[in-house]
Amino acid sequence: MKTFETRGPVDAARNYVVKRTTELADFVDRVKQGRYIVIFAPRQTGKTTFFRWALDALAAEGTTYFPIQLNFEAYKNLNASVFYGALYQDIREQIGKIFQKRGHVPSEALHQYLQGSQVTDHLSMLRFFTELENLLKPQRLVMIIDEFDGIPQTVVSDFLHSLRRIYLSGVDTRCPFSLGIVGVKSITQLNYD
Repeated sequence: MKTFETRGPVDAARNYVVKRTTELADFVDRVKQGRYIVIFAPRQTGKTTFFRWALDALAAEGTTYFPIQLNFEAYKNLNASVFYGALYQDIREQIGKIFQKRGHVPSEALHQYLQGSQVTDHLSMLRFFTELENLLKPQRLVMIIDEFDGIPQTVVSDFLHSLRRIYLSGVDTRCPFSLGIVGVKSITQLNYD
């Protein structure tokens, strides 16, 4: 018997759901255009569920896109170096999960790169993504960051400016190719500049 869910991710097998087919198609289209998308809305409005469905829709289309989901909820009180180290570890774990889910094995070059790299600040993050783009080709990294409000205040400005630099670098070499930022607070409430 299905029920209405008012908290947490919605499971279509157990819960009544409103299929957001039009919005989902619009989001997937924006990803394919290489857009960076920002969505801020109150808690319990379906943001996380929507993005999980969107990543599933992208994954179902084949291996053109390499979709990963991160969550910054636990990062709020970290210093910069610990934040970037945790971000790097989360990205590595997500990459591993996607390869496993697809029944593939990362190339030896990608495996070695992920084992030997470090991300300690926004500049090393830029270099990390530049090389990751080369190693994932022809796949395009799509990254969704849930609970973005959890980003430490001390890193938010450099982090966002680095993402902007990546976005402006050109669609053919951009990594992440498309980015979704999801949270409760708007960007202006984060006081990043």
